Amino acid sequence: MTRVYWNECKNYTEKDLTRIMIEAFEYIGGLESIVKPGETVLLKLNLTGPFPPECAATTHPMIVKIVAKMVKKLKAFPIIADGPATIKSPLQETGIDNVALEEDLKAFLFEKFEKKKVDSFDIVAELMYSSDILKADKIISIPKLKTHALTMFTGAIKNMFGAVAFEQRKSLHKYKKIEDFSKILTDVYSVRVPDLTIMDGIWGMEGIGPVHGQPINLGLFIVSKDGVAVDALSTALLGYNVKDIIMINHAKAKGLGEADLNKMMFNNSFTEKILQKVNLIPVLNGQMRERFLKIVLGTIACQTDKCIKCQECQKGCPGEAITLNPYPLIDHKKCLNCYRCYEICYNGALQIITKKKE
Repeated sequence: MTRVYWNECKNYTEKDLTRIMIEAFEYIGGLESIVKPGETVLLKLNLTGPFPPECAATTHPMIVKIVAKMVKKLKAFPIIADGPATIKSPLQETGIDNVALEEDLKAFLFEKFEKKKVDSFDIVAELMYSSDILKADKIISIPKLKTHALTMFTGAIKNMFGAVAFEQRKSLHKYKKIEDFSKILTDVYSVRVPDLTIMDGIWGMEGIGPVHGQPINLGLFIVSKDGVAVDALSTALLGYNVKDIIMINHAKAKGLGEADLNKMMFNNSFTEKILQKVNLIPVLNGQMRERFLKIVLGTIACQTDKCIKCQECQKGCPGEAITLNPYPLIDHKKCLNCYRCYEICYNGALQIITKKKE
């Protein structure tokens, strides 16, 4: 059975996290069963934008620091990387540059990509995929536990979307139906399934994630060699029915991991720990979801006092629905309701504005 470690941890103190991480690795068979001396180990983070750790939008630097130390202790060579949604580098604001400096590590954003055919694909036959991920000996994925306006939840599976070149990710957002986009995410995940997944859910995000929702002290730390299982347990602990999260079940159907909680072994019982009070994205599909996006959530609008006219939203819009005059103007006839511009805008100038009744 798939082993999944989870524990409650309310803070990012190095002492507490180190203890929990040692316990976690022992439960799943030891970090040494994954990482071998002399190997290059790429730590794939969630650095969706230049947000400080207190925003709970990105992987916390303390977890990265501890994992890097443990990898080095095994005489392997950790490197830190991601492909963010924003054009501006997130390495400084997220605290990752400091970790790289303290631990004498290389931290970078993906710049080299190569064509990679997707075996048994559903939507995408070929991807421009990170060369650094493909050539690394081992991949440790360290996602952030958050809600997501399009996929309801983002974690281990979606974290690998950052391995795809920025322009292709932009074009793939044209698939605005949750069913199709979930299949795209599993296509991407199948290219290079991580060897280990460490879910940072100590401080996560609720509401309209994954960048401008509300930080919440979930107190969850989850580890497994199976990232799909990590996502399944994460969604259950948030209060979702795992069967409602399309990408998780589709990943299981493709043989990428386990989604059935009854086929997993846990170090702690979780049946009494469901976090029912988390503000979740509603489970809606098809036309009902379209209506939710357009009416309940509302539309994208610019708060000009926060806008710095960086043009990143315009460059990243897959529907070419944004013009600058001098601030972003949204053509709602062209808008795909993918909310990518909302994610890209690290200043929070683009907001989802709920329609008011007339």
